[in-house]
Amino acid sequence: MPPPPKALPEGTVIDTWLGLPAAALLASLVGLFAGGAAVMAWLALRSPVRERVRSLTGITESVFASAAVLFSLLAGFLASDIADRNHRAWRAVNAEAGAIASLFALGRSSGAPEIDRPLKAYAEAVASDEWREMARHRHSPQAEAALHALMRQASDPGLAAKIPPPVHAAILSAVLRLGEARADRLAVALDRTARIQWLSVLVLGLVTQLTITLVHLEYPRAHIAAAAVFALAVIVALWPIALQETPFSGTLGITAEAFRREAARIAPGE
Repeated sequence: MPPPPKALPEGTVIDTWLGLPAAALLASLVGLFAGGAAVMAWLALRSPVRERVRSLTGITESVFASAAVLFSLLAGFLASDIADRNHRAWRAVNAEAGAIASLFALGRSSGAPEIDRPLKAYAEAVASDEWREMARHRHSPQAEAALHALMRQASDPGLAAKIPPPVHAAILSAVLRLGEARADRLAVALDRTARIQWLSVLVLGLVTQLTITLVHLEYPRAHIAAAAVFALAVIVALWPIALQETPFSGTLGITAEAFRREAARIAPGE
């Protein structure tokens, strides 16, 4: 069984931003891009340096097209990475919950209910403690200790002597699958490689807004309209992507319901 990934350092500004509630996340995007468009329009039309800005008149639309294509590609790659991470998260959670269900069924059918206690402790530790820790990009020592206790129980010679060898082999195999699925889940939860991509997307979005200003210096009304449409498009595109960035927390995050359900199936004290 692979060891759980190490906890990462405390979160960055991007981590804090991505951890905002859905409404606050939307408001921050509106403030960034609508505010950026307003500042750029003010610089070009009303500011004391507007004449210097207008001296840049003559920049062609190809500059905006180049920036917009780069922004679209980077945002598309980011969305694809996040969708793949969420798929891996769902797969790991389903595999882990399935392994718990298999262990419960094997223990009951083979007359070995002593495996129920550490199994229930593990499911409860994941649901009550590790899910909360994953939101902080950490794993739970309590869940890890419960998993080790389950592994010790499954490999106990007394249990091996009590049940048929094929059943014991199936129990050991299910415990190993459980550990591997947990490691996969934690690898997804602790993955923050997309943070630099988010910074690049946001900065490139503002750069694209700047090119709109530069291309439309001679046409104030067209400048305002183009900047407003682009800001709206960026907000509509990035908000749902940002909501899915953290697969185990937030509005669209995967809940620990599968582990609570499996823990509830095991009667206390067995």
